[in-house]
Amino acid sequence: MIPLLTRDLAATSTLSLPQGPAGPLPARILQFGEGNFLRGFADWMIDRLNSSGLFHGGVVVVQPVPQGMAAQVNAQDGLYTLILRGIQDGTMTEDRR
Repeated sequence: MIPLLTRDLAATSTLSLPQGPAGPLPARILQFGEGNFLRGFADWMIDRLNSSGLFHGGVVVVQPVPQGMAAQVNAQDGLYTLILRGIQDGTMTEDRR
């Protein structure tokens, strides 16, 4: 069984969690919805902006419907893995973030 991705697990691995110079990033974006598109596309862009130094902030997610995914997202401390696969310059690539 694969262990649940959490901050505790990340601390014991080589994972790099998004942080500012003084610790976790401040919440600057309020996102309505916790689905895969928002987390895998919109939040990925925020992560890239943070990594490049163009933004310094985190995302707070609001569950807009009672049957949403907040419990699952919270159980993973808001963490998830994004895998980008494609072809670049004729070569297959894979980026895990």
